[in-house]
Amino acid sequence: MSRFIDYHTELKLPQEAIQQLADEAKSGKRDQYGVRVLDVYYNPQGKVYCYLDGPSEEAIRQHHLASGVTCDEVTQVDCLSCA
Repeated sequence: MSRFIDYHTELKLPQEAIQQLADEAKSGKRDQYGVRVLDVYYNPQGKVYCYLDGPSEEAIRQHHLASGVTCDEVTQVDCLSCA
C-alpha cells in the first residue's frame, strides 16, 4: 500500500463529524476501496488534510466520494518515520 495526503477546502465539519474521523483513524480498518485513514488535520476555517494508506489515488478519491466529499488535491508521499 502507498501513503497519501489529500486536501479539502471549505469543508466545515461539525464536532461530531470530526470525532467520527478521529475514531475511524484509531480503528485501523480499511474500507471497501482498501483505504485506511491514518490521521486527519483540520482548522475551523474548513481546511482539512487527510493522511491515508491505500492502493491508489483513485481509491483515495473513491473513499471520499462515498461520503459525498471531493478532494481538491491528492499527493502520494513517503513516510520517513514509518518502519
